Amino acid sequence: MNFILQAGPLLWPIVLCSVIGFAIFLDRAYALYRFGSGQRKLVPQVVLLVAQGKVEDASSLCRENRGPIMNVLGTSLRSRDLSSEEREQILTVSGNRELHDLERGLRGIAVIARIAPLLGLLGTVVGLVEAFLAVSTMQGPPDPSVLASGIWQALLTTVAGLVVAIPAIVSHEWLQSRIDALALAMEEALAEVASFGASSPASDARRNEA
Repeated sequence: MNFILQAGPLLWPIVLCSVIGFAIFLDRAYALYRFGSGQRKLVPQVVLLVAQGKVEDASSLCRENRGPIMNVLGTSLRSRDLSSEEREQILTVSGNRELHDLERGLRGIAVIARIAPLLGLLGTVVGLVEAFLAVSTMQGPPDPSVLASGIWQALLTTVAGLVVAIPAIVSHEWLQSRIDALALAMEEALAEVASFGASSPASDARRNEA
């Protein structure tokens, strides 16, 4: 706390960035854990119901367990009467919407990772200007201790900016990797359901007529 008070007012925005970034990280990490582990366990149940011809039961299971994977699977099952082109468009929109929801807040962490070092650098430059200004206005020969004290206090903001930026970069990359893994799980789940031909009699009849 003593260092924070000595570093100057520009350190407070860096502290605020760290609090916001940590809050976003906890929120996204919890969401990815809940959706990732919980929803993957339900995919075999949906696949089994579709394999048994119980498509409506599978669709109901998807509605009862909201989440990115189940939402996309539910959309796939509900759109089974449509043509392949229409179905592909609907699934693309649904998948993009789920990924957009998962990535909510990641841009904030990326912005914090970029501006925290800049805020630290700005604080250091301002502190150095104040230190040299204080030395220039001293009567008699300049006191090196005054200059040294001003310099180390100014450098505190640069240290703080890097301390915030480095974990922000690491957390952003980790969250992005988990989202990519969840997107791959969506594609695998869709492929598993599609392999059992989750189509309705009406759509089969239309394809046969064509």
